[in-house]
Amino acid sequence: MTQDQIVDHYRAIRAALDIPIFLYNEEALSGNRIEFDTLIRICKEIPGIVGIKESSGDAAFTRRMAEAGTGIPVFEGWENLLVDARGIQGFIGPLANLEPGLCNAMLVDPTPDRQAEINTVCEKYGVFLDDWYRWVKKELHARGVISSPTTHEEAKAA
Repeated sequence: MTQDQIVDHYRAIRAALDIPIFLYNEEALSGNRIEFDTLIRICKEIPGIVGIKESSGDAAFTRRMAEAGTGIPVFEGWENLLVDARGIQGFIGPLANLEPGLCNAMLVDPTPDRQAEINTVCEKYGVFLDDWYRWVKKELHARGVISSPTTHEEAKAA
């Protein structure tokens, strides 16, 4: 999609729904990255944006967005970038479901040692794998948080 099409997409969401909108900047699955100027444009032109999950994979980009002065909170989406994504208001990622205390500690005091600990825990739970959701669901099921570790793909195949 072009950047103008991305803006039009969010305009269409705003026109269709009267609820707060959370922007999600990710390219890994959608193949679309929202460029910095486009994010700023959406924040200025479309009312009701309440947050941004910034998952570009570029900590400098995330810091730039957090420092842009939009008044809209920016949340990091990649565990391995937390130490470098200063200025964010929070973190939204799979590890927060498994180790919220560790993630909160990292937000309060982002140190290289804590980042190394987060990276180790992510390795342990498969968070850095392409099918991370499978491993996170397996762990959540083992802890009794969810009733089944079955993924959508597995349910469809059954």
